[in-house]
Amino acid sequence: MPSFDRRSFVGWIASLPLLRGRGSAAAPPPTVEVRPSALYQAPEGRKNLVRITVAGLGAPAARARVTDRRGALVGTAGLLPLGAGLALSGEVWVPLSESAEFQIDVEVGRDRAARQRVRLTPPKRWTLYWLSSIHTDVGYTDLQENALEVHRKNLDSRTALPRLVTPSCELFRTAGSDSRRSSRTC
Repeated sequence: MPSFDRRSFVGWIASLPLLRGRGSAAAPPPTVEVRPSALYQAPEGRKNLVRITVAGLGAPAARARVTDRRGALVGTAGLLPLGAGLALSGEVWVPLSESAEFQIDVEVGRDRAARQRVRLTPPKRWTLYWLSSIHTDVGYTDLQENALEVHRKNLDSRTALPRLVTPSCELFRTAGSDSRRSSRTC
């Protein structure tokens, strides 16, 4: 009997027709879904967070390589199990200032499991305005109606500030202060 090392023995066992599943249909190719999210990378906002989901791969983990239309590597994403199903998911930052074509290569180990060309369009940009407020002791510092009115005026004056105010130099009013007292931080 010839001598085998472990690697060649496992290769020989895998080559046996009994274990190959005779007559069974080949597994369908994995499906790759790529969706841009509404999140942008600060400060310029030129890169968009893109979620890559691969279903039907049958591997515990994988890697997605994203290249642009010229073949330059844009980024890589580790793909990990998504819930209890067979889908793997990961995220990568992709430059998406306008609609563009990309190629997604899904690799398991060093083998390419799937390849797909996609056209990504940046989603609508949203601006989130964060308005901080503090706890207002309604009825402790003044009559309930007066305290609520001062609080409403402060909120209204803050939302009415022009959009030209930058975060580094901002006019603000503290809750409970009247409109004559304001401070500027720069």
